[in-house]
Amino acid sequence: MRIVHISYHFDEYVLGLAEGLSDKVSKKFIFVSNNSNLMDSSHKAGFHGDFIKFHKPRIRNMLKNIILIIKIFFEVKSFKPDIIHFQGEHVWFIPLRLLFRKYGIVITVHDVKSHIGEEKKWIEITQHILRKMSHKFIVHGEILKNELLDKHPWIENQQIHVIPHGPLTYYRLKNSNFYKEQENTILFFGRIHHYKGLDILIKAEPLISKKIQNLKIIVAGRCSKFGEYEKLITDYNKYKIINKFIPDEEISQLFQEASVIVLPYREASQSGIIPIAYDFKKAVVASNVGAISEVVDHLKTGILVEKENVNELANALCDLLICKEKRERFGEAGHKKLYSELNWNIIGDLTVDVYQSLINNIKL
Repeated sequence: MRIVHISYHFDEYVLGLAEGLSDKVSKKFIFVSNNSNLMDSSHKAGFHGDFIKFHKPRIRNMLKNIILIIKIFFEVKSFKPDIIHFQGEHVWFIPLRLLFRKYGIVITVHDVKSHIGEEKKWIEITQHILRKMSHKFIVHGEILKNELLDKHPWIENQQIHVIPHGPLTYYRLKNSNFYKEQENTILFFGRIHHYKGLDILIKAEPLISKKIQNLKIIVAGRCSKFGEYEKLITDYNKYKIINKFIPDEEISQLFQEASVIVLPYREASQSGIIPIAYDFKKAVVASNVGAISEVVDHLKTGILVEKENVNELANALCDLLICKEKRERFGEAGHKKLYSELNWNIIGDLTVDVYQSLINNIKL
């Protein structure tokens, strides 16, 4: 079985998947990425198989993208795969799909629909076209499978496979230094968009501060309109704002120093933040949205709260900040879950099953 994997995003996830596939299939991974450390990271992650990296042009640069498509085409053709696996649903996958009509196509769908505030017609069109032209779909939760079936009634149940999101050990490998947990520290991490609910956390802060002394909320992630959030902050001394792209080397320190990780999302599919938290043995407080409840075991690895419920969010965070034994127990349970139920070896086996099913049962 020969597989070509093509990704424009999700570098860390793909490196983990490569580890999980290991020697299970003959494979070539094509990364379209501007991550200058990707080659070095692949060796640290135990990457197995052919590795090709191309620089990612701006999405609107027609000429450079066409040249890139031609290069990818010849890389794939020389490998003679049985299946092409697209990671995500990038608009430039459409011409690639047209060029690769004779191959089986698998797509990992990270977001069945656009997040609140990020809806764009061209993204909807891209998703529709690629899903029409694909044979198998991988999603990271049963809820997401049902959403995909509801959104596209022409997709059949057996075409969709639920495979969990695996560990993102990449960040621990990038910086293996030890950092001590800082008392009463909440970490909100990642790109800041409306659907992630930072404003809900800010509204919860005064309630948390009534019970927790020396509270510190770390907000680490890029936001072009952070002024909208600053207007909501009542006590800036409670916050450390890192409004920038966070280098990979700094992520390990942020997670290790945090007491608890918070995801106050209004809406979500799944989250790569949770596997990072589990890898660093951190308890999480997260909104019960999307397929997050399939990864966060309520009152075992974290606490699930009703979305946009400020009081519930504040109470859950206070509970874990006050009780060190509980958050450490949750963190240990999350770490155990990550490497027993969500490990890359299991994910690799499940992914190979998808490939085999396509080869055996789909007439291409």
